[in-house]
Amino acid sequence: MPIVSKQQRLERIAHFGVGLRRLCLGEIDDERVLYRCRVNTMACYSGSDEGSSFPASWDTHDIIPLWECDTSLCAERDNSFVQLEYDDPEELTLIAAGEQGMLSYVMFYLLEDYGSAGESGVIKDTSDLLGFEHLDQLLSFQTAFGGKVDCFQRLLQFTRTID
Repeated sequence: MPIVSKQQRLERIAHFGVGLRRLCLGEIDDERVLYRCRVNTMACYSGSDEGSSFPASWDTHDIIPLWECDTSLCAERDNSFVQLEYDDPEELTLIAAGEQGMLSYVMFYLLEDYGSAGESGVIKDTSDLLGFEHLDQLLSFQTAFGGKVDCFQRLLQFTRTID
């Protein structure tokens, strides 16, 4: 089964940087972060500590669940960060190759949730708490592309370039 057990998950995320590890453990006390990075009742573990069954094509790749948001799962796979939709688990979306790229992805959606202008102090505090190093770049990206039709594709291009 490609999804690692809950115990293996804890062992694997112990090697992440402090910010990403805190997200994976649900240690950020902010309702918007907890919505974007839900770890308490992950559907991928429903009914088993060993995780769900995913496509046979994944059998050679360990999936380390990070968190869920709505019907998607963010995970680490082969030292990259990916997202899958439970509605179509055959399709993986590569988000980032490094932790800062993954944090960029999360922070982008928090910017969308908070509104970059109205609560920038909260965004700065969250960024500092996570050890996110690219807030200025992300704010510029969000200003330039946040409302564009192709924003998601541009976001993936952005997050994939950050280590």
